[in-house]
Order: sequence, then structure tokens, then C-alpha cells
Amino acid sequence: EESTCCIKLGTSNWTPYFSIDTFVLPATLTRLRRDAFYHCYINNMVIEQSEDPIILDSYDAFYRAEIDSLYIGRELVYTDNSYGAFSPRTWYVPTTNRILKYVYMEDNVVNISHAAFQYDNYITYVRFSPFVETIPGACFDYSGAIRDLVMPTSLKTVEYSAFSNCGIDIADFSNTKLETIGNKAFYCALGLTKIVLPSTITQIGDEALAWCSKLNEIIIYSKQVPTIYDRTFYNTTLSNITLKVPEDMVEAYKADSQWKKIKNIVPIETNSINSVEIECPIGNTVYSIGGYSSTTENGIIIVPTAKGNKKFIKGKNK
Repeated sequence: EESTCCIKLGTSNWTPYFSIDTFVLPATLTRLRRDAFYHCYINNMVIEQSEDPIILDSYDAFYRAEIDSLYIGRELVYTDNSYGAFSPRTWYVPTTNRILKYVYMEDNVVNISHAAFQYDNYITYVRFSPFVETIPGACFDYSGAIRDLVMPTSLKTVEYSAFSNCGIDIADFSNTKLETIGNKAFYCALGLTKIVLPSTITQIGDEALAWCSKLNEIIIYSKQVPTIYDRTFYNTTLSNITLKVPEDMVEAYKADSQWKKIKNIVPIETNSINSVEIECPIGNTVYSIGGYSSTTENGIIIVPTAKGNKKFIKGKNK
């Protein structure tokens, strides 16, 4: 007989303030209902790998749950009016009640929900599947601590408000296939100092880089001038920005009616290093700066990052 614990976790299954070191959602799990992990304290949450998604009836499945490290081994599919599973919905929940810090998404997790990590004020590290093509609207909206974020190599679209009001300081899309950045994508990203865009970029939306008070460098590798709008840089001080583009495109950017508002347009330095291979300090894996790979030891995923290695439990502990 199937256990309801393995198949469906219903409303308020766990006692408020329930605390556990590691909790594994097995591959047999098919559905999560509202308040399934209400007020749980979990150090490591593991969603085991499976070809079948987990259905979430409500964005409140993890309402006020406090999770340190989250390993996502399969996709989460939302029913109508359901989104933002890992968002604490802080217009009525104080942000101090949420401590999700590290997120690792397995390669098969290619779809992310709208507002998935909105208001996760302590999240600092996210490992995407390299096959993710879209970062959805409001995905990291008001995620104030986000710093260590390697963009997926298949990425094509950053939707509206995806990084608005968040703490990201450098947004490097150079190893992606990014084509469009939506309206208000980085609106009021007050810590953003630098953004790097690939040769595939074609459009940057209205107010996408508005109110970015610390933005001082934009690098664009495109040989075609991307479309921007009157308010793309609304209330961002353009005199503080250096725009770096391919040498044979400098004059084209200077002639464009919108881009010419940035007065300091210069060629990209030809001697800059975009990729270097170095040895991973844990294990023998070789990985690329600007990309990522990982090693495993005894069921632990070890991910090298610029600010120290992160560890994620993969599957059940032996």
C-alpha cells in the first residue's frame, strides 16, 4: 500500500517549527499540497531525481519554511494560480523568517516557475541547469543577497523583473545565448556594477536597467546594435557608464539614437581573457571560469564557485 507520506503531503503535515537536518522527497512523490512544509526548519532539502514532475497545488507548499541548502532533482509543475514555490510571499510574511541560501538544480530541471525565489532575502548561490532557456518573471525579485550566480549556457530570455530589486553585483551573460532582456529585468538593482552581454543579444527592454545607481560598465559582444528604449536606463547615471563593444562597432553604437546617450563608448580590450581552465581544489575535476562542473564524493555534490565550494546532498545518505 502506498504511503501518503511518499505520495501526497497534505495541508500542514508537519508541526510548526519542526526541525530536521536532512529531508528527502523521494522519486515516488507526485504531489505537494498547501502548507506541506509550513514553518519547517530543514538544513538540507533533497528533491530526488525523477522523470516525472511534482505537482504543487499552491505556492504555499513551503510557506515560511527555512531551508539552508536545496537540491532540486526534477521539475515542479504548478496548478492554476500557483507559482513561486520557494518564495516566502513577504508582503505578509517578514523576510527574516526565510533562510534559503544555496540552490542546486540538476541538469533535467529546465523549467523554473514565475517568482520562484522572489523575496528570498538570504539566497546567495544558485546553480542552474545549463539547459535552462528562460529565467522567468520576478524569479529573483527582491532577493537582496544574491551574488554567486552562473548563468545557464542555453539561456535565451530574461523576463520582466527577473532580477529587479535584487543584490546581484555582476551579471555576466557572456557564455549564454541570450537574445532578449525583458522590461524592468534589473530595475532598481542597486548593487549592479557590471553587465556583460553576448553576441546574440538583440533587445533590452523598457526600464530594464533603470535606477541602477552603481552601474559603471557594460560590455556587449554583439555585431548588431541591440534595440533599447527611451527609458531603458531611466534614472541611471549614464555619465558613469563605460560601454565596451567590438572595435568595428564603436561608430555604430555612437550613431544610434539611444546608445549615443552613453558618451564613453570604447572598444573591448582584445587581450582580455574570457576562459581559463584550472584545477578544482576538491577532487580532480577541471572546470572553466565562467562555466561550471562538479565532482561528487560519497553522495555529496561539490560545486566550485568564486567564493568557495558549495556542497549539496544528492539522494539519501548512506
